[in-house]
Amino acid sequence: MTLILCSECGVEISSAAGACPRCGHPMSHAEGLAPPSATYSQPGKPLPRRWLSFGLSGTVAALWWLSTISYGISALMFATAWSDWSAYTNGDGTFAALWRSDPRALDSAAWASLGTWIAGVLFIIWLYKAYRSAESRGATGRRWGPGWAIGGWFIPLANLVIPKMVVNETDRMSNPEAGAPPTEDRWKRLPRIRSSDAWWLLLLVGTAAYWTGWGFYYSTPDFDTTATGTGYALMGIGQAVLAVAAVLTGVVAIAIGKRLRSPHPNEPTPH
Repeated sequence: MTLILCSECGVEISSAAGACPRCGHPMSHAEGLAPPSATYSQPGKPLPRRWLSFGLSGTVAALWWLSTISYGISALMFATAWSDWSAYTNGDGTFAALWRSDPRALDSAAWASLGTWIAGVLFIIWLYKAYRSAESRGATGRRWGPGWAIGGWFIPLANLVIPKMVVNETDRMSNPEAGAPPTEDRWKRLPRIRSSDAWWLLLLVGTAAYWTGWGFYYSTPDFDTTATGTGYALMGIGQAVLAVAAVLTGVVAIAIGKRLRSPHPNEPTPH
């Protein structure tokens, strides 16, 4: 009797066990005879090779690209509100026109935010699975881990950096230029996907612009003040920048997902 790895969760179990005591996955002796090249040694314990499904990456990308539309519409609504505000304060427009465009802009931002929350939750799930898939290629010297793919988003201020660092590690570990698994520490010297840096920068800039504008808008109850116009302008700019960031989010998910759903040319085909 020997110890084998559960092909589902990676825990070591007896080869005589009929099912994994941890996850309940049914086991067979054949699973314990898998080629050693399909499992890559990691500090502490071996990890079974994990594959990222195209469906998850594709769904994440699709939701973010749909968010692009809602951000674009919201940016146009704020542009209209700013135009009506400018005309009203210059005496060339009516308050009724501004009164109509104001709630439309705010409502469009609320719908865009709702779509972002849905797409964002799925992106976090995708990042967690992508990191696990990337580390199973046999990458050593990792600074972060799958838990940071989730927890890093919820630490104030640190969430401005940690999620991007996790994406960077996932990006590099999945790079086929690291060679056939186990990749060991070769992944550390590889470049990142260029669109990844632009994605994160635009995400931060767009978010900062929108919430700064929100602060200006709600700093006064009067529609004829400069603060209101500044709020419309900044919120509109923020939504436009976030629209571009949403496009790049989908691009990054597709690019990394494509690497992690296929084996390296010199790696055994997944069963």
